[in-house]
Amino acid sequence: MKDKLSSLDYSYVIAELQFLINSRLDKLNNDEETWYFEFYVPSKGKQVLKAVLGKYICLTPEKGAGFANFCEYLRKYLQGAKVKAIRQLESERIIQLDFELKSQSYSLIIEMFSKGNIILLDKQVIMRALQNQSFRDREVKPGILYKYPKSRYNLFEPDKALFNKIIEESAKDSVVKTLATDIGLGGTYAEEACLQAGIDKTTQKLSETEITQLYEAISSLIKAKPSPAIILDNEVMIDVVPIKFGMYKECKAQDYKKFNESLSNYFSQLTIKKPSK
Repeated sequence: MKDKLSSLDYSYVIAELQFLINSRLDKLNNDEETWYFEFYVPSKGKQVLKAVLGKYICLTPEKGAGFANFCEYLRKYLQGAKVKAIRQLESERIIQLDFELKSQSYSLIIEMFSKGNIILLDKQVIMRALQNQSFRDREVKPGILYKYPKSRYNLFEPDKALFNKIIEESAKDSVVKTLATDIGLGGTYAEEACLQAGIDKTTQKLSETEITQLYEAISSLIKAKPSPAIILDNEVMIDVVPIKFGMYKECKAQDYKKFNESLSNYFSQLTIKKPSK
């Protein structure tokens, strides 16, 4: 059962959020790792974007309440600001919202990998972050340029030669693991790519022809026409998807017009069982 979004999922979410450009950010609220951004969109009224750090982002009918110190800090710089751009950074699980307030520009970074983070930038320089962090290859702290971790392969800028090299040199014990991690597809999309390419997902070494089939299958997934749905197995939710998946052809699907709507309904119903004490 899905409890977080993949890179490709985010690309479909962001595509649907472009109508927020030129809207006004009226309110920010948070409840621990859950953040609410309330926008006023001309002709559409209030729109609330919900971000559960490390899990998912989507439009929601919910209303946020309460705020902590960092939320209050963000309000100081962003409340009343106009949205100038919303984008995904390459094929990473990172969302960037660009704002303008009184001729001053800011960018808000929402990192959705691991436990997630929120970072406010002024001309790419970190003003403040929800969590200051230090890694081998980057730091997140005030006063330095924001640098995000880049995967070896960018799904949205296909490179056949690099794709072949990654697949051929992989030490993973199956192609589905290579696709999920080294290529950055995530588990479900990796399995679907193997299915569409007609390749056994447990295969370790592929022929040149099979690699080409996989490359073409992934291209098809990226270019697929949106067809959002919550997938059910015996009336139990098992997934929420932005496009049609061959692996779910025998399952019941609740169709939606927008992926954001399907995500909101799915996660509002999702209850993750806690381990017994």
